[in-house]
Amino acid sequence: MSRGIALLLDYDNASRTTLVNRLHEWQWPVLATANARLMAHYLNDQRITICIANADLFSDLQSDLNLVTNKLSPHLKIVLAGGDPWLLMARNASWLACVIWLPYPVPMALLEAIVLSKRVADDGVGLAADHINADPPCLFAIDPVQRRLYLGQREVRLSKAELTLLQYLYDANGRLCRYEELARLLYPSHYDEEEARHLLRGRMYYLQSKIERDPKHPEYLVCERGVGYQLRVPCKQSAADPQPQLLA
Repeated sequence: MSRGIALLLDYDNASRTTLVNRLHEWQWPVLATANARLMAHYLNDQRITICIANADLFSDLQSDLNLVTNKLSPHLKIVLAGGDPWLLMARNASWLACVIWLPYPVPMALLEAIVLSKRVADDGVGLAADHINADPPCLFAIDPVQRRLYLGQREVRLSKAELTLLQYLYDANGRLCRYEELARLLYPSHYDEEEARHLLRGRMYYLQSKIERDPKHPEYLVCERGVGYQLRVPCKQSAADPQPQLLA
């Protein structure tokens, strides 16, 4: 099994689908995005141990490489696909030790060798102590296929009903959703506010107990008494930004 998650920066196209499928074959869960800023943000997550980036998605390759340089840690390997390989030659030796350049589209045979060697290396070494003790990054990603919520450094398993509710609240972008609105997702029959609140109360409290540090003082899944529920995700990007997809 792999240690950590593969972060993929690429266009949402057939090439990316092929790459995701191959990474799955090599037992790597994948966090995929087409936004370079989001990629840099998710590099803060210590579970990201390999990053495969299409250089064409960098708005300014030189400045974006500088940004990525600041995110490097001993356990992280960067595979840069496409772009100008000569730019790598200008980097310092410690940076070059963490970065591999490949042409784009990525040759699968070469990538497989890199990924497998990365897995073997990680099996023999631990993460740097200062990286383990770092504050957890703001990561809130829903995997609808495997029914998982990735929250910071935690992985939360979701039931089908919990996934339905959480995904709906996430897509609401912070909007307060009424009891009746949420109840209709699980119970097609019409219910008034009191009936809907009664149906949801136990289910939502159990969901809070799974994702909140203190369910009595929730940070994410917040109940507005007499109205409904709101999902607060402070690290969620604006609606104009592409959504990252966690494909496990």
